[in-house]
Amino acid sequence: MKRLAMRFQTVILIAALFTLASAGWAFAGAIEVYPVREVVPGLVGNGYTVVQGDVIESFPVEILGVLENAGPAGDLVLIRVQGDVMERTGGIAAGMSGSPVYVDGRLLGGIGYGFDMADHRIGLVTPAEDMLEVLALARAGAERREGGAPELSQRPPLPMAGVVIAPDPISAASARSIVEDDVWVASPIATPLAVSGLGPRAMGRLRSLVEGLGFVPVTGGSSSDLTAVEEESNELLPGSALGVQLMRGDASVGAIGTVTHVEDGAFVAFGHPFFSKGDVSYFASRAQVLTTVTSISVPFKLANSGAALGAITQDRSAGVGGVIGVLPETVRLSARVKDQDREKQTQFQVAAVQDELLTVPLLVIGALEALDRGIDRIGEGTGWVEFTIYGDGLPDPLVRSNMVYSQFDVAAESLVEAYEALLLLSENEFQDPELRAVEIDVRIEQGRRTASVVKATPHSETVFPGQQVLVDVALRPYRENTFTITVPLDIPDWVAPGQTTVSVQGGGFGFGGLLPEGLDPSFQIGWEDDEEEMDRTRAESLDKIVEDFVTRPRNNDLVLEFYPPYGSTAASSPDVAESAEPDEHEHGEPSAYAWSEASADAFVDIADPVRVTHALEYVVLGDAFFSLEIKAPDETLDEAPAESLEDAPDQALREEPPRTYDHLPFER
Repeated sequence: MKRLAMRFQTVILIAALFTLASAGWAFAGAIEVYPVREVVPGLVGNGYTVVQGDVIESFPVEILGVLENAGPAGDLVLIRVQGDVMERTGGIAAGMSGSPVYVDGRLLGGIGYGFDMADHRIGLVTPAEDMLEVLALARAGAERREGGAPELSQRPPLPMAGVVIAPDPISAASARSIVEDDVWVASPIATPLAVSGLGPRAMGRLRSLVEGLGFVPVTGGSSSDLTAVEEESNELLPGSALGVQLMRGDASVGAIGTVTHVEDGAFVAFGHPFFSKGDVSYFASRAQVLTTVTSISVPFKLANSGAALGAITQDRSAGVGGVIGVLPETVRLSARVKDQDREKQTQFQVAAVQDELLTVPLLVIGALEALDRGIDRIGEGTGWVEFTIYGDGLPDPLVRSNMVYSQFDVAAESLVEAYEALLLLSENEFQDPELRAVEIDVRIEQGRRTASVVKATPHSETVFPGQQVLVDVALRPYRENTFTITVPLDIPDWVAPGQTTVSVQGGGFGFGGLLPEGLDPSFQIGWEDDEEEMDRTRAESLDKIVEDFVTRPRNNDLVLEFYPPYGSTAASSPDVAESAEPDEHEHGEPSAYAWSEASADAFVDIADPVRVTHALEYVVLGDAFFSLEIKAPDETLDEAPAESLEDAPDQALREEPPRTYDHLPFER
């Protein structure tokens, strides 16, 4: 067993260390650094942290030694914390990341790591040399400066038997069962993420998003101001509690940490990475610690985030850095939800940070919370939805309205298209849409307003290109009497002769809103349909992506469509018309079947159907089909030619009940 323990002596705790967040003291401005190369066991210093409120308290720190090349940024200094403050907190708490440690009045660095399920008085300090590099990047916006690590050869060995790194708690438990008692075993634990303003469902969505990134959401508090800047932000001090926020407003998501050093309007904090993403743009805010909770696993702080004081611009291995007085780039979400049954309207606003992986999920989580607040229930309902997406990279705002129904979760179903639109824009391969704002208006009632297609009957089963055929469509609303409408279907003059099948169905193709939110893959964050992805890659431009999305049929559209017979060509296109010369008989007369006899190069492969839509006040479900025979121009019909809509009797045109609901857009 001792041999096994000795084998782990050189294994350094990185993944097994938990990330902290909050604390400090007060040396602002230029600071003298205590170099790691001068560190020897037995040195005594002082650390600074906030245990409650915004009062910075000090505690003694004993230096145990240096772990060479242990951390993601280089060396880590092993320390033991002592004193009354640590007795009250139970040791180093999640929430103390970045707490500055000074030796002989010089900054040694910021506390960045601690042990899980072990002695919480033992932790690791990220050296000031590494953290000040992050500060320089935040202040100057420059690339990380190059430079070698300080000389380490004269450092004494650590006074410990060894450290075992386990990738997960199960592996850690197995390791503990076989190593000696004096060998420390640790495993990674998630960083607390303070969350306010989210209900159980939205919190569940957030948890599924961030758990894979090493975070666990915990309840916190936050200012509801979107962009108000702290007027006294110049009082930010080393040791002050700091919020790093991804979303602000009526809901808030962010980590609580501690400022290590402040200089020339810039600061560095945490002593470890947040997401380790390099150049970033997150909110930096004040934080107030409510209390520090002792725990066998890991003590932790409960805190509220306050007013924004600046922006986090750097997320590096040695910590996060930012600037005071400048806010980050954000995407604003404004949601208005009206509960038709209670005649109650709810407003909701948040600002989410600009991040290629986080922005869209955060906006959807915020919108889901807005709808859950607005109707205060989960279940069946019909919704009328309109959303507008603004972006500096868009030629015009993307505006889309639709009608939805869900038997299980109308709130989630109301957001499916908005989520899809945000994904289309953010993941397009043509240009950055530079998203700036999203507005969502939703009206929801608990009733079911759906109508199923019962039957579709054409007035004529044969038709020439360029003619119009009338189609009687019988629809049965849910638990109401069947009614019939007559819809004209135009046959383009470029369609080739032949048989075709016409489908009659809803614009959502009968599937919208019928699955519970938990089982509906279209609302799973990160889910992408393979066929849909293929459609995106066929797009010609971002403008085309937007056009196709905005103009596609809606759930309440009755859609009649067919695919033209083989050989059809879009003759209205000049390029096609010039090349699509029909073959001729030997006497020079055009062939009746010139469409199919022309060379393949002269015709366009018709990938899209001929489509007609008719808007209803119902979400249309089900489908019906019928066949049409399209005749060649010189053929004769065996029956009467198709009549036009103008020629049909008035009573046959529409037996639809009068509409009782106004369409979007909403009154503003």
